[in-house]
Amino acid sequence: MNKLIKLSLFLVFCAGIHTAPALGAETLTLNQAIEQALIKNTGLEIKNSQVREKQQRLKEMRSHYYPRLMALGTGGRATNPLDYTLSAGTIASALPSNLSPMIPPSGIPLKGHDASFMNLTAMVVQPITQILKINSGVDIADTDVNIAREERDKTRGDIQYAVKKVYYGILIAGRQKKEAELRIKLEEAQLSDAENAFASGVALPLKISGLKAGLLNRSQDLLSLENRIANLSYMLNDLTGRPLDAGVLLDDTLEASVKTQTLAQYDSHALSQSHELVIADLTLKKAGLAVDAAKKEYLPDMNLYALYNYENDFHVIKNHVGVVGVSLSWTLFDFGQKSSVLGQRKALRHQAQKNYKRIKNEVRRDIKKEYTNLQYSNQMIDLATQVVEFRKDALKIASDLDDTGLRLNTAKLEAAAELAKAEADLFAATLSNRLIRVNLAKLSGSYPTVTR
Repeated sequence: MNKLIKLSLFLVFCAGIHTAPALGAETLTLNQAIEQALIKNTGLEIKNSQVREKQQRLKEMRSHYYPRLMALGTGGRATNPLDYTLSAGTIASALPSNLSPMIPPSGIPLKGHDASFMNLTAMVVQPITQILKINSGVDIADTDVNIAREERDKTRGDIQYAVKKVYYGILIAGRQKKEAELRIKLEEAQLSDAENAFASGVALPLKISGLKAGLLNRSQDLLSLENRIANLSYMLNDLTGRPLDAGVLLDDTLEASVKTQTLAQYDSHALSQSHELVIADLTLKKAGLAVDAAKKEYLPDMNLYALYNYENDFHVIKNHVGVVGVSLSWTLFDFGQKSSVLGQRKALRHQAQKNYKRIKNEVRRDIKKEYTNLQYSNQMIDLATQVVEFRKDALKIASDLDDTGLRLNTAKLEAAAELAKAEADLFAATLSNRLIRVNLAKLSGSYPTVTR
């Protein structure tokens, strides 16, 4: 009778929803775990850094629209300074010799001030035809920014999904552990009954050996579940940036699930919002812009420029010179370099087109697959709910049975173990259903991501 009382107390203890927290363990809700993961995840930090990098690249490309101010200065000391005299009459005249004056009429010394010289040049250059090329570069850089943002948002969604998957896995394993503990108590009670029966000459040793083996199998199941919980806890701590060995107590209060949509709605959202599909579409757009940029390389480079020069070397040359004009540069023949680059860009665009079609088919296939899983999961929840109700009735019937006191009431304990299994299965089916909904929303791009 004392054993029966102890087993009843154990059942009351196991019937609670929450387990007692481990010493020093921190209670962690699902939303808190997601928040911590988004803040501390290294992969997301890298994606944020890549967005900033692409934004700076875009600023760099836009800067090419504006004029460039350049300065060049040279100075030195000549080892053989200029010291030359232009003799009188050295320069020939077009007039007849008898009418031509002497040019120059007298000698002109050509020499530097001294052995040292200095030359300074300042120039402002404004691109003209290059603006067409710059436009392509800016468009490509802007597309890179959008791709980086989509990749960052996709990473956010992946992190949230991973946290939920691990979090739910720990909760499910915790419920299964409770069932395994009840199974062990049941096996112990059945073994005790068999040993008493064997002592009375009713049971055979074979039955006792079988019960002992079954008890060991249940112990193995419990160890396996404890190991699974430990591994999942390590994964959760790693995702949230916590110490791997940090104790944690998870709150199994379930938040509102993601709203279910129709297959057509998921498919429609995916075509316009799926991160993978948007990235593929932007990559295709970038490839097309790269082809246009390669074609513009055939255009000549034309610049407006203004130049100022200062020189202090020669007496006969003005120290200050200003020039305003136009410069033109055009490579007429480059042995096929431009055409080769254009061919490469076209090949990349073809690859991007095929990749977009491939990803589009994969996304639509995955959505249809998950939607089928969702329908199956809904049926599983309905069946698991009915099983729980039947198991509750069975436990009530077993509890109402009159125990003679000669043996343990293993029927009640077995009914409790079956109810624990049914509840664990229902809980697992419910969480699996939620994960499917989250994955469907993630695949279609309709799942909101927390901005960090």
